[in-house]
Amino acid sequence: MTIMDCYIHNLVSACAWEIGSLRRTEMVKIAKAVGIALVSAMAVAAAGPALALPDEYVWRTYFSDETYMLEVGEYHLLCSGRTVRRGQETPYYQTYTAPCPNPPHSGPW
Repeated sequence: MTIMDCYIHNLVSACAWEIGSLRRTEMVKIAKAVGIALVSAMAVAAAGPALALPDEYVWRTYFSDETYMLEVGEYHLLCSGRTVRRGQETPYYQTYTAPCPNPPHSGPW
């Protein structure tokens, strides 16, 4: 039964029930869709922090040749898991490490 049928046949009480029933059905569908979206969003958000963070801060200095005299680049693995590269990477490097604080902080490393 459509709204137009309600006006043509003047079936006010029957039409009110039909229209209300359709609205309830649509509202249930919307509520289910919103619920599924919220549960999905919470699952994705909960999975984010589960990534393993490094145990050590790594600072690698790259040099131009085997004399280790001229620095040409750097690599940093921060305790947040972020990496920073500057300059050129070569096979000639020295690596320094330091333990990350537990729990890691939001400072520069």
